[in-house]
Amino acid sequence: ADLVLEFGPGEGEGETLKVHSTILRVASPVVHAMFERDMKERQRMRIQVSAEVASKEQFEEFYRLLLPFGSDGLKLTTENVGYMFRISDFYQVEHLRAKCVAFLHTVDPTVMWIAFAHRHGLGDVYGALLARLGPVAKEDLAPARDFPEVLIDIAARFSQKASTAAQDAAERRIVGIRECLKRKIDEVYKDAPTGSNRFPGTWFE
Repeated sequence: ADLVLEFGPGEGEGETLKVHSTILRVASPVVHAMFERDMKERQRMRIQVSAEVASKEQFEEFYRLLLPFGSDGLKLTTENVGYMFRISDFYQVEHLRAKCVAFLHTVDPTVMWIAFAHRHGLGDVYGALLARLGPVAKEDLAPARDFPEVLIDIAARFSQKASTAAQDAAERRIVGIRECLKRKIDEVYKDAPTGSNRFPGTWFE
């Protein structure tokens, strides 16, 4: 291993992880660019990993997937897909990112995952999860408190669902009234002689 990754608030203040720079350079255009240009990472052979991207444990899991045949052991879950997406997205490891996006399409639709998709610009995932979102309690909205546009979309979603439900209910009532009127008219005119002034039952069909 010839490269040191540093995790923590600042240089020399947190945990470190030794890795092979070639592995990261082949997998990540971002890391490759650091070494192509004469950046401080190339001179020092150290890279600072932001806590917003990954912890040491999370990056270790990610790095193992970059090793030969490592991706064969990839098992995404709702526990790890969040940070796996963040790391692969930040370092532009496209094959892992694509698998994370595909998995996110399958998660249970919650406000947390909808907010996650919005935060990371995953429009398709955002729309798909929002469309499948069921009733939510007030406390369930907490993950979206920093994203008013998400709260607006959720409110619009339920407003649309309520409007559709009300429209469906009104249409069912109208059909019921028509059927009731048809039966009443048929009862009134069932014994009427041929040629009498009768309301055609077909008017109500």
